[in-house]
Amino acid sequence: MPVSVHVVDSSEKASLLEKENDSLRQTIAKLEDIIQTKSDHLANLAHEVRTPLNAINGLVELFSKSNLTHAQLEKVDIIMSASETMISMINDVLDYAKLEAGKVVLHDEDFNLKEIVKSAVSLFTPQAEKKALFITANCDERLNDIYAGDKQRINQILYNLISNSIKFTELGGVDVSCQLYTRRNKTDMVRIAVRDSGIGMSPDFLSKIGNQFEQESHRSKNTTKGTGLGLHITKNLVSLMNGNMKIESESGRGTYIEIIIPLEKQEAKTEQSFYCTEEETDILKDLKILVVEDYEWNRILLQGALGPLVKQIDEAENGHEAIRKMLSNDYDIILMDAHMPLMNGIEATKYIRSVLNNNVPILALTASAVDSEIQNCLKAGMNDFLIKPYSLQSLINTITKSILR
Repeated sequence: MPVSVHVVDSSEKASLLEKENDSLRQTIAKLEDIIQTKSDHLANLAHEVRTPLNAINGLVELFSKSNLTHAQLEKVDIIMSASETMISMINDVLDYAKLEAGKVVLHDEDFNLKEIVKSAVSLFTPQAEKKALFITANCDERLNDIYAGDKQRINQILYNLISNSIKFTELGGVDVSCQLYTRRNKTDMVRIAVRDSGIGMSPDFLSKIGNQFEQESHRSKNTTKGTGLGLHITKNLVSLMNGNMKIESESGRGTYIEIIIPLEKQEAKTEQSFYCTEEETDILKDLKILVVEDYEWNRILLQGALGPLVKQIDEAENGHEAIRKMLSNDYDIILMDAHMPLMNGIEATKYIRSVLNNNVPILALTASAVDSEIQNCLKAGMNDFLIKPYSLQSLINTITKSILR
């Protein structure tokens, strides 16, 4: 019986290949749309949550500088630590996708590591006491007073480690320590360790720590709330900081986790006035600043923080108002919120640069931690950015840096 053979000529092959390529391009386009939608959703989520947190953090920080008693200052510190814990939890959710895509960027600022560790332990003390657990903090006196690094990420790591230890410990307690590991020139290798007497981890679970959402059944049944991503995110953040994480654990015998990260030593600043060095005070005192922010609490915060330090602060609630004010005023710097009604910060910046032809420094105040939005701000013509919630010290530092450029 004769066999029919279909011979495909080169033109037919080319046509089939083109159809396959078209199908692949359509699939890629759909995936890119999904990724963009996800990114937009994360940006909106970050903005909605970080914007009020910025006002809470900043106003409490202002309040802490007033004439308070020791007991009042302790309560203020707890509020600050609690809000920073909220930020850490938000970061866990937002950072999951960013870490997977390799898009997390570290932002250095000066901070006191010993204070951060002690503050984190103070925050979790009520939770430990409620379970009749002890919790201690021990910091090496050889540690430098001030380091440069990503303070928020280190807070996030501490929160994840301490909260996990309390969550999975029923008897005994938690020891938190911070030690100088090695010192070379301006860089200290710092070891932060958390040891608990909790339920521990099995060898199988330990081998899967790098996998997100991986939980042992007896650990995941615990009712304490959390994101469930802590150790996975901590491991990735430590790696991003060029550090190492080590875990020693045995089921029923507790857990020991240590991280070793490099931190750059910094000279301690003497505050000559509110949040400012003498040089910063000289720069700020003659400045005319335009604050463009639709959230009233954040305008109140910026007036309270900068008002005593600068010559003049004007306010606008959106980009249209900002442009109208610029037509009749000369400003030294603009603090521009990225998300606003009517005309947002990116649209306003483009108009200022292209239509008004004005090169005034513009500092983006964005509640989005998504790198694509930060890049959009910079491409529009903004000179620098701060991610809400920001510290008032970082606000001062960034303003003076922008003026000096």
